[in-house]
Amino acid sequence: MLNNLTKEEVINIQEKLKRLGLFKPIINGIYGDATILGVKIFQQQVGLEPTGITDVKTLEELNKYTENPVMKISVYPTLKLGSSGEEVENLQTKLKALLYYPERITGNFDLATQNAVKRLQVNNQLTTDGIVGNNTWDVINDLYGNLSDCALTSLPSSDSDIYIVQSGDKIFMGNN
Repeated sequence: MLNNLTKEEVINIQEKLKRLGLFKPIINGIYGDATILGVKIFQQQVGLEPTGITDVKTLEELNKYTENPVMKISVYPTLKLGSSGEEVENLQTKLKALLYYPERITGNFDLATQNAVKRLQVNNQLTTDGIVGNNTWDVINDLYGNLSDCALTSLPSSDSDIYIVQSGDKIFMGNN
């Protein structure tokens, strides 16, 4: 591990590992067993000695594999408690559609909005700070886009096109 990593630096490492699918727990800034395991797996995948220690070479490789030039320039506004306007209305609308925000859409980032954001962040293993930055926007837009895709799917043309799930049926839930 690099000497004297701050909590923010560990969070950065955990977020990079999570983007690569190598860190499943909630990001917490603690360089514990899950972080060590994720680093070891990453090191092995890129041909480094799997020590679990984030040395300079490991960090360079992590940065290389998780760097996304599009994300360097923020296309989303950062929203937090006290923010207001059209973007907050947009956020509240999406959070409401995703069932995180049951309140009236006001365009004011109040405590109810902050709590909705925190619930979404916890449920999606993001840093739980109640601030809507690029990573939180990405998750919201992915989920909202999937919801929109579902709404656009054509409805069955007759009752014979509907299947009722029976006890014992196996349902595939994706690769998670």
